[in-house]
This record gives sequence, structure tokens and C-alpha cells, in this order.
Amino acid sequence: AFQCKSHSIGIMAATFDFDYHRTRSMCEVNKKDFAFINHCYSALVASTLSTIPRAIEESRKFCGSIDIEYQQDCMFQVNYFESGGSATWKPD
Repeated sequence: AFQCKSHSIGIMAATFDFDYHRTRSMCEVNKKDFAFINHCYSALVASTLSTIPRAIEESRKFCGSIDIEYQQDCMFQVNYFESGGSATWKPD
């Protein structure tokens, strides 16, 4: 299920041209589901950086704009990609 969600989030992000302002709300559909929201934000960043590697600064700003409890996993994606790895989702 984890990989299916990640793939679906990537497809939806592509549909909106990887625009964080347009895709952010899809992660916030259920404000009580911490695990989904956390995964969704990270998946958005990983999908974006996998497709648009130059979006590091935009991704960093996005991670800094979300609630603090979600920032660590989001920034993991930015840092991992920036250090030369391919964007990937870090399982909990």
C-alpha cells in the first residue's frame, strides 16, 4: 500500500506540474491522519526532485512552510537528493 500511495501522489503531482501550492492541499484532506500527511509531503518532494532536480531550493522552502511536525521527513528528501542520491521515500 505504501508504494501505491507514493506512486499515486507522484502522478497527481505531475498533473499539477509539480506546483507545491497546488498539490499541498491533497496532503491535508484528513487533518487527523499524521502518517498520511507526513508521507504525502515527503512523496511530493521526492516526486518533484526525481523529475525536476533543479527544484532543490523550492523544495526546501516548501518543507519549511509546512507544520513543524512534518518538516523532518520532508527535508530528508531534499537533503538526500542534494547529497547525490536519488529521491526516495524513507519508510517509518
